Amino acid sequence: MTLDRRFSALGWLAALLFFVLIGRLWFLQVISSPELTEVAAGNRTREVVSESPRGQIFDTNGTVIAGRRESLVVTLDWSGLRHLSEEERLEVLGDAGHEMNLGGEKVKVDRLESVFERASTRSLQPVIVAEDVSAALWVTLQERGFPGIKAERRTLRVYPYIEVASHLIGYVGSVQDQAEADDLNEIDDAKPYRPGDEIGRSGIEAEFDRVLRGTPERLLVEVNASNEVVRTIEVLQPGEPGSDVHLTVDIQLQAAAERVVQTELMEAQRRAPCEDCPVHEANAGAMVVLDATDGSLVAAASYPGFAPGEFLFGMTQDQADYLFQNADQPFVNRAISGLYAPGSTFKPFTAYAGVTAGARAVDYVWLDEGQYRLTSCEEAASRCVFRNAGSQILGEVDLVGAISRSSDTYFYSLGEELWLNVDGFGVTPIQDTAELFGFGASSGVSIPSDRAGRVPTPERRRADHRNNPDAYPNEGWFAGDNVNLAIGQGDLLVTPLQLTNAYAMIGNDGVRYEPRVVKSITNGVSGRVAQSFDPLVSVAAQFDPVAMNSIKEGLARATTEGTARTAFEGFNSSVGVAGKTGTAQVAGKADFALFAGYAPVASPKYAISVILEQSGFGGQAAAPAARTMFDYLFGEIDVPLRAPFTDPEPIVLEPLLDEQGNEVNGYGERIDADGNILTPEQIVAADALRAAEELAAIAAATPVPTVLAPPVPAPAPPPTEVTP
Repeated sequence: MTLDRRFSALGWLAALLFFVLIGRLWFLQVISSPELTEVAAGNRTREVVSESPRGQIFDTNGTVIAGRRESLVVTLDWSGLRHLSEEERLEVLGDAGHEMNLGGEKVKVDRLESVFERASTRSLQPVIVAEDVSAALWVTLQERGFPGIKAERRTLRVYPYIEVASHLIGYVGSVQDQAEADDLNEIDDAKPYRPGDEIGRSGIEAEFDRVLRGTPERLLVEVNASNEVVRTIEVLQPGEPGSDVHLTVDIQLQAAAERVVQTELMEAQRRAPCEDCPVHEANAGAMVVLDATDGSLVAAASYPGFAPGEFLFGMTQDQADYLFQNADQPFVNRAISGLYAPGSTFKPFTAYAGVTAGARAVDYVWLDEGQYRLTSCEEAASRCVFRNAGSQILGEVDLVGAISRSSDTYFYSLGEELWLNVDGFGVTPIQDTAELFGFGASSGVSIPSDRAGRVPTPERRRADHRNNPDAYPNEGWFAGDNVNLAIGQGDLLVTPLQLTNAYAMIGNDGVRYEPRVVKSITNGVSGRVAQSFDPLVSVAAQFDPVAMNSIKEGLARATTEGTARTAFEGFNSSVGVAGKTGTAQVAGKADFALFAGYAPVASPKYAISVILEQSGFGGQAAAPAARTMFDYLFGEIDVPLRAPFTDPEPIVLEPLLDEQGNEVNGYGERIDADGNILTPEQIVAADALRAAEELAAIAAATPVPTVLAPPVPAPAPPPTEVTP
């Protein structure tokens, strides 16, 4: 190729490249201009989503029991630290932690680092690491501008009554990751969740989370190269506070109920158990108070409990261990979901089954000899013999006396009779009656932990054996099973809420309400009622009047001349209480104490149940707790008021004294001021010291007689001089 042809080819190539360049510029400036403009704008605009304040929870009197407040907080945003090396990040966290400690916030670098690690693996939003910081620290952190460490204003959840009603109210936590957020948004995306957003984790906080949750604010903002907001371009969605939830619970009565439960547990701990019985651990308990006229929950105490405000920024390992690894299970709402054998408090329902089935007349007289041998048992073994508590002999009792005096043998015989005559009475008359009163089914209360309990039947026993033969080795149902069921033992399990509602149904002549804990939902801004929750009748049964009148009379006599007589001695006779004590046996543990009842007798206003674990007899432990609560409810004694944002007053028990006035423990042993048992030598020394102190006191109080000195004679006059 000649030189001219080479130059010609290069010219054509240059021209071609020029036209390609011109075409590309035309494409970018004309054809793709709108699209590229949008991309460029995206590089300097951001959508910012902010949580709106959570709705508040009020008690029945309008008192805030779960509120909100503004706070100056310090947050850690992992996205602002992720571009740093580990060495740089630790330096930033160290400097920030140093400034925070100088500002009065005790924050360790290790904690900041752990928050970063947790946030980076779960894609969390900025995490609060300190709340209520001083204005000076707030300004310092803003001026220093640490990457990923910000000082800002936040609305925080606050629980003014600390641990009171913690199981009912629940607590809030954070959405853990995007996967959880996606699952939540599939159910309802009207208020979409993001990782790090606040969410109710238990109680009312969980059940009404989407009601309490505010509508997030969505802003389109312009940011600079440092990702700092320059201006707000558009409000895509205005934020709005969540709705408020109003409960039927009275926070002062709730606090009183919790204190009564704890006090009676402490009393049980120092009470000597019966002979050859386990020591009273008395480590847990529950009390439920219902408004018998409409099913409203007045109080639901569960001990031990927790303080939900401690978990606002996540749980420490110690806190998690206390809640979930503690043998006493403080996180369990015993009032609503605790499952217990009801013991003798179940006898009224067995009695109703026996009378309505035709097995017993109310005036049938049974000779209680302290023990009952199964007529269907041909063995000589002791397992065929069932005894009263302590083998006590009660003599002749009818239905009223069997309930008021709690004759086990009366109900043993009735349970066996019902089973041996299934052709005449049916297979499950006791179970059918239990279901009529609400046992074995969810109560319907608006709390996530509500449980159905367990009513055992022959059919269910066979199913249990098929599914778990190790736990249920026998698939058959025997007379002994019916005997145990008749006195509220065996496989029967109920919740305190179910037991309370069943007794309210007795007092209401067959009307059983669905327990109600929420009265209304109101707009968080205007306060207008958005939804009301009216009383709901679950069952309106037509009771057999003869059977029910005798049962009611037995319950009324139990508190005046029966097993609860001592606890209710001196109670307002114009009101009166109808109730039943119970003592449930649990293998390897001390007896569980129970009481259930209602008042006034003539027209019930309140129904109560009390269950104190490992506390001994129901008449000794549970009935006194119920008596104190009835005293509060009917104004016999003033309710001790609990002020918000204060710790509870310490419980101080009255000392136990012997006949000489010496302090003793539950076993009658002499103890010192610290509760230590005195040795014989120490007792002698203490008595000698006490005698000396008494003598000294007597001597100090005895007036000393005044001794008058004899009169001093007047001096004789000088002799008179005589002149001779």
